[in-house]
Amino acid sequence: FAAIQDQKVWLIGQTRAIEIYDLKARSWSRKTLPDEIKAPLVAARRSAQAWWLLDNAKTLHLFKFADASFITDVQPDVEQFDAAQDGAAVVPRDSAESDRLLRFDESGKPRTLVGPAFGGDLGRLTDAIVDGGDVVVAQGPWLGRYRWSNHGWKSVRAPVGEVTRFHQSGGSIWAEARGSSGSSVHSVGIDSLK
Repeated sequence: FAAIQDQKVWLIGQTRAIEIYDLKARSWSRKTLPDEIKAPLVAARRSAQAWWLLDNAKTLHLFKFADASFITDVQPDVEQFDAAQDGAAVVPRDSAESDRLLRFDESGKPRTLVGPAFGGDLGRLTDAIVDGGDVVVAQGPWLGRYRWSNHGWKSVRAPVGEVTRFHQSGGSIWAEARGSSGSSVHSVGIDSLK
């Protein structure tokens, strides 16, 4: 991998170092990779002032050209990433919170752009309410809470059948559900969505 920044050529190969050629001084220097970076690197992408390095363990690291410093372990379990301008976009490997898209600025701080997906079908909701600023929805046997803070859903299966309607009273959420014995009102696992 190669980059040109601040009148220097920066090279990373199969070794545990970044080789730096200063075009003005016409001399070479070396910056050793921290132990946290598992060589060899499998990918590198460039933003305006940084190099985003993906190691053999699929962990993303950040190298800042300005002071030749590293921020290690920026994001583990990376499936895909790219960088441009002042940051990087990262898709973590599939997990319980799949479908996430994260954006990191050049300080290594993350921001969630797209969070976990809803377990049910948003096009077929049976009811929705607002609770503490979050949106709580029901669709068939699925309950979901959309959190604005991480732009994603937390979903659980309703233990009482198909939720048809929500009710709120005194800070509690109750759900009217249709089960095998007809309709009834239950306190369903809304608290487990917090």
